[in-house]
Amino acid sequence: MKRVRTYIETQKKETIGLNEISAELSMTKKEVSAELLQFLEDTLKEHTDGLTITDLKELTKLNRNWIAKQLEILELLGRVELKTIGPAKLYKWSEEGLNKWEKYYRALIENSNDVIIVLQLRAPQKIRIHFISDSVERITGIPASEFDEKKTLNLVHPEDRGIIDNLLRIFNNEMVQETINFRFLDANGKYHYIEAAITDLRTTPEIGGLVLNCQDVTETTILQQEIQYRIAFEQVLLNIATTLITTPENELINHLKTNFAMIGKLMNPDDYLRNLNLTANYLLFSVLDPSTNYLKSLAHWSNLSPGSLLLEGFHSFSLDNQSWLKNPINQNEPVFFSSISDMVPILAGSLREELKKMKEGAFLAVPFRSNEYNFSGALIIFFQTAINPAMKDRFLDLFQKLTTIMKSHLERISLSFFSSPTEASSKSIIELIQESSADE
Repeated sequence: MKRVRTYIETQKKETIGLNEISAELSMTKKEVSAELLQFLEDTLKEHTDGLTITDLKELTKLNRNWIAKQLEILELLGRVELKTIGPAKLYKWSEEGLNKWEKYYRALIENSNDVIIVLQLRAPQKIRIHFISDSVERITGIPASEFDEKKTLNLVHPEDRGIIDNLLRIFNNEMVQETINFRFLDANGKYHYIEAAITDLRTTPEIGGLVLNCQDVTETTILQQEIQYRIAFEQVLLNIATTLITTPENELINHLKTNFAMIGKLMNPDDYLRNLNLTANYLLFSVLDPSTNYLKSLAHWSNLSPGSLLLEGFHSFSLDNQSWLKNPINQNEPVFFSSISDMVPILAGSLREELKKMKEGAFLAVPFRSNEYNFSGALIIFFQTAINPAMKDRFLDLFQKLTTIMKSHLERISLSFFSSPTEASSKSIIELIQESSADE
């Protein structure tokens, strides 16, 4: 670390420049500058009574203007005190001033919304956390004192742990990277989106590592994802609406199911949109048969992953004693439960037992009614996880648009297969589509 000082002290020249040292010692100018600054600081510490710029030039053989500039910075940082004795200016190292600056700087860090992390390389493939600011507790709910390398890595989302390899490559001078992005788990089990700006201060003696300035960008990231999800959903709705206009009459019923399956796949994404927690496990498009008061499924989609539930009881069930759904359908009002556990106690009969099998999730029913063709029903969605009401409200209009398009699909089927609107009753539509399914 003192190669530069050793080199300077062996030279007989009065002044030695940075370029010369860099060339002679095969060091970068950045590395030489860091050691020159350390040499200057050490010299001031060794002469507790203080030194003038002339004294420092004679002792260090450094350029006078460079010394003056560094002293100005050190004075600003509180590391040196300036005393004027007649025409002479005396510079004295100040531990007290440094401590004041450190306290001031720490106060700035700890009261910032950003989290500062200093990483150091302790072995070729081992990074250790040298420092983490207390502000991390405001984001994660975990005190800074509890963070170590193992705990921190475990809290990084499994899909994002490749950032460790990137950091090692930076330490090993194999790559240059200015920012990294990752998800980090808080004490409540929620992932935060973190964007970290990387500053390489490995050659700065006080730091000796990489400094990560971490910002919580969760709200911004989720907003971007919501916009992308909305655009994707709107595009699928447009495709379905366009298909509805161009589909031949004899293919209308098959397209009803095909279109519904298309929506199901959109609501079970395998990419970053899954993080919105709008993933669906089950979708049903059901029509109410007023003669029996049964809600019967015309089309359904399910997430067929291992262990997923079929919820067959909801394909055809009586609304008798199910006023929680019957009344909203009659009034054309959505029904929402942010958690399945809130819904189970009000269910009747076998439906209650079937839904008990779901450990978590949310429920949304969006009713529809065709006054012209005299039928009504609901789009029913079982979500994979609990959903807060605010999230439901932000996307309810999309589900209502889907319901309107599916209702229009039924109206076109009615127009094509029945001679009059009065003949196209709910019961007739149900029988027509069920007969079509039986023929397949």
